[in-house]
Amino acid sequence: MNRWILTHARLAFWLWTVPSLALLVWYAARNEGEGLMTAYALFVLWEAAGFWGINGFLCGWARRPAFRAMDEYCDPEPLLELCRMVLKQNPKSLFYRVFEGYALALLGRRREAEDSAHMAAEQARLWKNPPLLAVWLTQLPPEDPERERGELAMERLVRRLSPQKRAVLARAGTMRDRAAQIQEARPELEPLPLADLEQAGCTREQVAAHMALGIYYQRRGLENKAQEHLSFVVARGGRLAVRTEAERMLCRLSGKG
Repeated sequence: MNRWILTHARLAFWLWTVPSLALLVWYAARNEGEGLMTAYALFVLWEAAGFWGINGFLCGWARRPAFRAMDEYCDPEPLLELCRMVLKQNPKSLFYRVFEGYALALLGRRREAEDSAHMAAEQARLWKNPPLLAVWLTQLPPEDPERERGELAMERLVRRLSPQKRAVLARAGTMRDRAAQIQEARPELEPLPLADLEQAGCTREQVAAHMALGIYYQRRGLENKAQEHLSFVVARGGRLAVRTEAERMLCRLSGKG
């Protein structure tokens, strides 16, 4: 039953709506307007209960486990499956379109992630939603022209936010830029990925931080340190694309030894 609601949310809402609408029409016809406002108010409450109940179901029963699988077990597949089930019924759902692209990017399916990001960019609401915009920016390569537009929009939006929210979004921006920074492998940059590792809040963030450190140390020629961090990625990376990349890097480093 739970999965049926998830895959037929729109139909479930209409099944919830039609009986109450029929009852309202029947009541109005029999009573010729007497108590119609009361009946209409009950109808509105019934509709609101159905709408928020179904959406609460999506958030509670389906969304939280999918995000937990991604964050703690490094498996974005449940989130991708959820997003696509919702988008099949409601292609204009901005939240699920953005996270569809995010899950695809984590799985290494970059072309599909970019296609999903471009579909999200067609919705005006994206450019007014800083949290979703921050996630959306991770799906585009630096050379994509839409990325510059997103970064400019983010700069405008964060000025209106509280200091706490600005700090969260600033950290997201820092993590987006970290890949470019570690390519330089300058010794003075070492505290940056180490700080990212210390601040990591879930397994997925730990894996990303260890991967950054593995790349950084490998570029500096510190192979033992690189292997230590890359081994963590291989052990805990789940179905993330970086796990496969870490395995290749470890093979190359082992070959040198």
